[in-house]
Amino acid sequence: MNDRLAETRWGALSFEDTGGSSRPIVFLHGGAANLRVWDNVIPALTDSFRCVSFDLPGNGLTPIAPLTFAQLSEALFDACTVLKISLPLLVGHSFGGLASAVIANSGNLVSGVVAIDPYLSDKEVRRDFNDLDEALEEVRAMNWPWPDTFEVFDEVERILKTAYRPRPNEANLRAMIRRGYRQLPNGAWRRYPRREDEMKGVEANWSVNVLDTFKGVNCPLAMVVATSISAARLERRRELVKAISREVADFEYFEFECEHDIPGYMPDELGQCISTWAGLEQSRQRPELKLTAEADL
Repeated sequence: MNDRLAETRWGALSFEDTGGSSRPIVFLHGGAANLRVWDNVIPALTDSFRCVSFDLPGNGLTPIAPLTFAQLSEALFDACTVLKISLPLLVGHSFGGLASAVIANSGNLVSGVVAIDPYLSDKEVRRDFNDLDEALEEVRAMNWPWPDTFEVFDEVERILKTAYRPRPNEANLRAMIRRGYRQLPNGAWRRYPRREDEMKGVEANWSVNVLDTFKGVNCPLAMVVATSISAARLERRRELVKAISREVADFEYFEFECEHDIPGYMPDELGQCISTWAGLEQSRQRPELKLTAEADL
């Protein structure tokens, strides 16, 4: 895989592409992340899929600023056209999971959606900014809590010790933290982007009803939910998933016993889940994985 840029009407998107003529999967990362989040998930899929991952606007090496959902849909359509990708399966984590559902509502552009621990609410998502430029100006004016560092592995250890407990797999967790950094020409390392601070720019023009968006998906939809949250919050998420399942004709639901960053905590299992659901092994039967029991949908 190598870094490239795919031109769109809004500017260029950074991407990586495993190549080949197999059925395409397009991967959309979550907020405050980049395409590196899929590094340990994609290997389980490359034998039978062409895997293309993008740095979303405002993230990673993509040089353009965050876009609204409507603009993002257009940009990804342009990029897929440039890359000769037709009707891909969209796999999105967190913000990318919601973006995938929005794109699936935009027309017959995708063959299916896998939403991995997406934002789930029955309310409209809004932020207190008049426009996107106003939000980005606030981001630019902030004092970043994660300055550039020449000792990236020390920084990884610092984050590991202060931000993540419990630690089910330290090797995977180190890789998950490390892939948020890129080395600069002067030898320093910079985190792309700067965690939740940058999300204020990414989320500035969110204006969708989340529940209605998922209910409106008219292609096969799989939803993967992390269960290491409070019992009350998990029950509420299950209620929302149940409401979605009543509206989407081809729907499956999986629970992973870990925290929000499923691609980091359980990449092998997630790759196998996507592969099986997409029809590689048992014609879209549920995979035999170490998952919690499914909620009674």
